[in-house]
Amino acid sequence: MVFQKRRRLKLAALATFVVLLFLLGLAYFLWKEPEPGFQGRSLSEWHRIWLDSVDLRHPSLARQQAAEAAIRQIGTNAIPLCLDQFRRQARGSYQVIAVLANWLPERVATGETLYSLANHGHTFHASSVFYILGSRASPALPQLTEMMYSTNPALARDSVWCLGYLGKDGLPPLIAALDRPDLPCCPQAERRLGTEEVIQRSGTNLAVAVPGLVKLAMSKDSELCAKAVTALCQVSLEPQVCIPALEYNLSSYDRKVRFAAVMALLRFRATNSLASALSNTNENVHRWARYSLDSLLSGTNIYGSSVPAAWWVTNGAFFSKTDSAVAPTRNP
Repeated sequence: MVFQKRRRLKLAALATFVVLLFLLGLAYFLWKEPEPGFQGRSLSEWHRIWLDSVDLRHPSLARQQAAEAAIRQIGTNAIPLCLDQFRRQARGSYQVIAVLANWLPERVATGETLYSLANHGHTFHASSVFYILGSRASPALPQLTEMMYSTNPALARDSVWCLGYLGKDGLPPLIAALDRPDLPCCPQAERRLGTEEVIQRSGTNLAVAVPGLVKLAMSKDSELCAKAVTALCQVSLEPQVCIPALEYNLSSYDRKVRFAAVMALLRFRATNSLASALSNTNENVHRWARYSLDSLLSGTNIYGSSVPAAWWVTNGAFFSKTDSAVAPTRNP
């Protein structure tokens, strides 16, 4: 009897503990963190208006501009919440919620309710807020830089992307990330530096990123190499520094790298380099170089936002079935 009584007490204590734990967890998710606001609307409300206004199904420039102006008025008061959101979404518990959401109906999984529960009642997207604030978010530079060096891929990605929104102030940490190929921030920084947005916001200041990208373009890591070559292609600065590295990669063992190198040489209008590539032993490099030279000599604009893929496919210049069997002319 005494043994059974003790057992019942232990089970009751365990049940109480589980219920308390559940209630604490529920309170944690249901607790709504205070938000800064403007003109009677919270940051989440203004973000919702902005999100609706940029929806291609019913765009509204006036509402978009009004929402952006309001979020800029909220300004740096939004930064702590945005940084907390990045850290929260990088945690394992948030990732579990994201995985479980895949089992829910799409309308529920992508709705505001679930997102709000997982983000302390907030429905704004931190990356969108940084995008709207732009250089006004520069006070977040130290925290974003610290987060950038995280070994958590999601945290590194979010911080690197937001550093690109800061304009010239965000360039130094992005360039510094190129020296850390052992961390997730390195490939993310390569991609970010090659985006049109960073190029437009930074202009010729982006030339300081070229040496780091050239160094990675000579890397034995094919993924880092391909991203670096692609970024050099997009940045299109310092040709005297870039072209030798691009020529070197024409003999890469990775066909993504070879293709990116040809496209970059085309972007730089490096006719001598492309002419030399005609003697390359790789069938595809020869073909890509020939079509690139044809386009330069004929004045055809095959390098643009939507033209290249259609042009290459039309001219049969994409990877042939035999490409994978071609022996590399450069050791990994």
